[in-house]
Amino acid sequence: MDLSVCILTHSQPVLLPQCVASCVREIERAGVSGEIVIVDNASSDGYPEKLAASTPMVRVIRSEENIGFAVANNMAVKLSRGENVLLLNDDAILQEGSLELMMAALKSDPGIAAAGPILVFPDGTPQFMYMNKRFPNLRGMVAEFTGRDLAWRLKRWTRDWLTMWDSPEHAAEPQQLSGACFLVRRRVWDQMGGFDERFHYVLDDTDLCFRLRRAGWRLRCVQAARVTHYGGSTFGRWDRLEQQINYYKCIYAYFRKHSSFPKYLLARVVLGLAIVFRFSEVTFWETGRLVKRHPKISLRDVARRARGRLALLWFLLRAGATQAPQPSRH
Repeated sequence: MDLSVCILTHSQPVLLPQCVASCVREIERAGVSGEIVIVDNASSDGYPEKLAASTPMVRVIRSEENIGFAVANNMAVKLSRGENVLLLNDDAILQEGSLELMMAALKSDPGIAAAGPILVFPDGTPQFMYMNKRFPNLRGMVAEFTGRDLAWRLKRWTRDWLTMWDSPEHAAEPQQLSGACFLVRRRVWDQMGGFDERFHYVLDDTDLCFRLRRAGWRLRCVQAARVTHYGGSTFGRWDRLEQQINYYKCIYAYFRKHSSFPKYLLARVVLGLAIVFRFSEVTFWETGRLVKRHPKISLRDVARRARGRLALLWFLLRAGATQAPQPSRH
């Protein structure tokens, strides 16, 4: 079998059928033999099973608990049979010819381990936040945590020195690809051991790309391939606190795994200070807007809100610094 498409889903009855239909259509268009393996990550609607009954190309693996992106995709790949594996979010829709172009990229060069498309919003605008980024570094993470990276990416010297964005010259072979649509050779996936399951929902794809590049493989972003990515299908069902805690944990985990211990400790201190700065800045402006909207608000109410923000900050700093994985063989 040429291809296995692995889709993780959780209660996504609207976009999942569109995602699966686009896969069936593009597999047929590309003229390859394929299957679609769906991991039903504790969905409550039973919709994935209905899709399995609609076409023999679809298999559904049911999990009774939400086991996370990395664990679920590792399980799906293990149970699949294709020589190549396409990891695809359930809110991603393959556009015409995209699969064929990505498959051709893998065939064109044996040194390419994985290929990905240009992800676009439903209106066709490219999702630049997923494109052409370097691996996490301390300067880039400080820029991101303080909210400066989007402005600094517009000028070459601030982009190159202070952010994680790479130069446009490297867009075709970036340091990392998004896990929202990730086509990889099975033998390479097996060689790398798949996703590190200690990264629950964030940076699992970045970690895998880092290991691929370290092993001498290259990645290809196929500029002509387009995939519509709605985004937020997973995190949109989490509250903001859950998102932030998970993100900070994975950032600290990444530095712990891929840095020396002194650099990891430095990262915790510097990024912690960046978080404090950003929260202080946001709290200052939110307080100003609150006072402007409610001129008669008491100082006690303002202080109570500020204490609430400080308590949240302390909780995030403590939660983000725990459960960082130790270095492993991956």
